[in-house]
Amino acid sequence: MKAINTHPCLYKYKGAEPIRRLLEDKNTKASVGVHWMAEKVDEGEVIVEDFKEVSSTTMEGVYNELYPLYSKVLIEVLGSQSNVILEAAKNGVCVARQARQEDSKRIWEIRNNPLIREYSTSKDPISFERHAQWFEQAYFQGKKNLCFVIECQGNVTGYCRFDCNDASNAYTISIAVDPVYHGKGLGYQLLSSSLLHIHQRFAVNAAVKKGNPASAALFKKSNFALVNEDEQCYYFKLESRADQAIIGRQEYKSIGGSALDGGKGRRTRP
Repeated sequence: MKAINTHPCLYKYKGAEPIRRLLEDKNTKASVGVHWMAEKVDEGEVIVEDFKEVSSTTMEGVYNELYPLYSKVLIEVLGSQSNVILEAAKNGVCVARQARQEDSKRIWEIRNNPLIREYSTSKDPISFERHAQWFEQAYFQGKKNLCFVIECQGNVTGYCRFDCNDASNAYTISIAVDPVYHGKGLGYQLLSSSLLHIHQRFAVNAAVKKGNPASAALFKKSNFALVNEDEQCYYFKLESRADQAIIGRQEYKSIGGSALDGGKGRRTRP
């Protein structure tokens, strides 16, 4: 399976902790690069790399300065390598992207999977008519809500929704993957990718039903802190965005868009 990876300061600091090493060298030339993954970490062919002079003296500060470049380089890759990426997608690459209106039926099918409904607020099936109307209004009529999908070999296998509460300037995540694709690490890929598109002025929250430890583990791995719980749910809130920028790792194989790792019926909200 071919895959791409994003990595900060690829030109000089391949491997772990590139920003720490950049700061230790007192180097202000930072970058975000995209490369094809190879057997040796960060040694695949570079597709694009954009540079920026940074002034911050902390890791979090540098990542915040580089944050806009992640979307920029991914857009450049989609433009310059679109034919290559589309061909790769047909051959096994899982591509994360913003949802389109034509994804509505596939998202509805995933939402209605019995294993997914098991961890939803309501276990009752959703009619397609009701779903289609909600999907159109929620994500394609000028609201701040966002929806991303992950696509494997041309098939949408999961989605990640960010529903905005304007009063509190906060997003609530809903994330699910077709159970057929559980255990492939797609949830972490999609969540990491999706978070790159959320402006830092917004808080990001998630509610996970108790009895769904894989979802809780996913959010903890993705730098969410447990802030509260009640009889039914754990409540998480995204902490620093720096870790979401650290995506130059082997497990990140997507471009720009929900799924959870392992187990059954992973989902946070309906």
